[in-house]
Amino acid sequence: MRACAYGLRLGNSDAGTDPAGSTTHQAYAALAQGFGPGFNGPLELAGHAGSPADVTAFNHLLATAAHTPGALSVTPAATSPNGNAAAASIMILVFGSFLLGGQRVLQEFGFGLGFAVLVDALVIRGLLVPALMHLIGPANWALPGWLDRILPRVAVEAGEQAPAAGPEDGMDRVGAR
Repeated sequence: MRACAYGLRLGNSDAGTDPAGSTTHQAYAALAQGFGPGFNGPLELAGHAGSPADVTAFNHLLATAAHTPGALSVTPAATSPNGNAAAASIMILVFGSFLLGGQRVLQEFGFGLGFAVLVDALVIRGLLVPALMHLIGPANWALPGWLDRILPRVAVEAGEQAPAAGPEDGMDRVGAR
């Protein structure tokens, strides 16, 4: 698994990730120097806006990007009230397009994967998970005592102290009884 992680490439593939001595990387660097950063495609920003303050912060980021020297255009943010439904719809359409191919194996994979995404989005995430979380209540977020004792205490912020060992006032680490 470690060998796979060393070769992991994130983002859109381009010649900028090729070895520095290769001609494709040198050509990419020459084009980037001549046309400027972002010549090969747009910079895309995506985020989760859980509150109106998040939307305001994202719009402020877009306004700042629009006034950045060298930025040719900035489009308004597109919001989706339910990102999971949008992602599931896209996946179902993509997998459904496999049905249009002439190869039987691809059609079977397309139908199977599309149906699995549909069941996951509608039945599991839309019905079962919310219903079970409602029934279980605060216990959804409870951390078993034995696991609380063996997990390390981690401070998220640089100047923050790690929490003291053990639950306080009979509460588990996440605040549920």
